[in-house]
Amino acid sequence: MLDRWKKLHKDLYNRKTDFFDLSKVPDVHDNIRYDLLHNWHLGLRGMDELHALAKHFADTVVPQEYGVDKEEKRILGSHMCQALLEKIKYDLIIARGDECFDVRYNLDLAHADDLPINSLGRRVRTRLYFTSESHLHSLLNVMRFPPDEDEGGREDGREDGREGLAMDRRAW
Repeated sequence: MLDRWKKLHKDLYNRKTDFFDLSKVPDVHDNIRYDLLHNWHLGLRGMDELHALAKHFADTVVPQEYGVDKEEKRILGSHMCQALLEKIKYDLIIARGDECFDVRYNLDLAHADDLPINSLGRRVRTRLYFTSESHLHSLLNVMRFPPDEDEGGREDGREDGREGLAMDRRAW
């Protein structure tokens, strides 16, 4: 634990230039969170306050790591999340209709007698996606900032995808 914090301190602050590397702020937050969860038994004082401060910094810095303006956010997000976006797109196509019927997602009829299921022919559509926080930021950026109409994007006049996400505007 001490070696981890020493390295982070060295990476975060450069004494010669008197400069803080803000790209290390998420690492500080992650380290504090880790120690709060896994090293609470050491009785480290001040960790809750440090965690709150690091979280505020991380909440400001982390979203900016993946682009500053809409264009950068969309491009970086598209590159980072290409495989995830393709999987979600495929799953939406399958869920949309019968033209892409995929038998892998039907109920297993071998257990039909044991289960109180009224419609045995229905499809089961449960999707679990696992990814990192950075990929979630990137994915949200892709959905928040779809291509402009000139780029073959939306024609409904929305400036960006915020309304489609139905999130509190204070989060932006």
